[in-house]
Amino acid sequence: MLPSQRRFALLILAVVYPWAPTLSAGEPPRGFQALFDGKSLEGFEASENAKAHWQVENGVLRYDGKETHLWTKKPYRDTILLVDWRIPQQGARREVDDILPNGELAKDSSGKPKKVTIQYGGDSGIYLRGNDKSQVNIWNWPIGSGEVWGYRTDPNVPPDIRAGVTPKSRADRPLGEWNSFVILMKGDRLSVDLNGANVISRARLPGVPREGKIALQSHGDPMEFREIYIREVPEDTVELFNGENLEGWKAIGADKETWAVRDGKLICSGKPHGYLRTEKEYSNFVLEGEWMFAGKGGGSGLLLHTHGEDKVWPPSIEVQLDHGVIGNFIKIGDVSFDGGRRSEDREKPVGQWNHFQTISRSDTIEVYMNGKKVSEGRKCSPTKGTIALQSEGVEVHFRNIWLQNLRE
Repeated sequence: MLPSQRRFALLILAVVYPWAPTLSAGEPPRGFQALFDGKSLEGFEASENAKAHWQVENGVLRYDGKETHLWTKKPYRDTILLVDWRIPQQGARREVDDILPNGELAKDSSGKPKKVTIQYGGDSGIYLRGNDKSQVNIWNWPIGSGEVWGYRTDPNVPPDIRAGVTPKSRADRPLGEWNSFVILMKGDRLSVDLNGANVISRARLPGVPREGKIALQSHGDPMEFREIYIREVPEDTVELFNGENLEGWKAIGADKETWAVRDGKLICSGKPHGYLRTEKEYSNFVLEGEWMFAGKGGGSGLLLHTHGEDKVWPPSIEVQLDHGVIGNFIKIGDVSFDGGRRSEDREKPVGQWNHFQTISRSDTIEVYMNGKKVSEGRKCSPTKGTIALQSEGVEVHFRNIWLQNLRE
């Protein structure tokens, strides 16, 4: 953003509204559908026997730990799954494996697998693509929930695969408290956020089926679920950022430290000022992704319909991602539009991931932040160009940047 525009932006007061899944029971976030509506087992294959053990009470799906898994009626491919769950009670103390961050078992001084004693709570999980190998674990082992047991314990997969499906940190809340998963399954890649922390980042699941049903696992322990929502990712959606390198992008006004890729994230140091743009031009599209300020709030933005000379700053329509003013439109150079003022601030606190979605169709750009429409630009000119991310002085992270081309 330009200096005069920044001074004006600082006058805007911020009101924080979190994105899904913290909504009223039974109210899907934008673009999602309810797998569990808080009232019935309508989204699942539920026999009379299953209904005896999976029961709905006051908006909560309570499982007594007996009998069978609960499978969806419908098979799914690429999806984003939001699940709230909790382990409702304590069990007996027991010994479990001590698992290292690379997925290997810790060994004692004699070389035998090391055990640790825990206050056991329960064990369950979520089966993806119709099989138990691609299971996102729910339990209270020290390694934490989110791990993929079937791949971590498979001696035939390479060490890097086993490390990738092992949680990077333990983000579980204490027994009896609610936890929230965001599970992204795209292609053969799995990412899992637990309670706002990324515990699995673009782990590769070789051989995972292309399609299959989803199940809540029966593992002999009581478990509770609520707020289960799913969004199917369209098959023609492409990854602009592949999570591994900067293929398809060009850095302008940057040095070798400005843009880096780590753990599936695109990390911008903020210095010097510049931008990272796509090599291709786009016109009618849906663009979405996530960003987060790592240490302190600051400036960044989406530059749309970027064109002309590669310089700081290029002619473009900026959608601000700046802390405190996200969603406002800014004119940079020889561009024009009507509107573009945001209706409200949907920003999450610094240090949490925010979700953006912009829909560019003909001469109109709609902007959604954390699940709600906040601004719209009309009579936009130009209507075609590259897409860029700004480096503006502070560290900012990006991930899951996708684009779907729309028909004109």
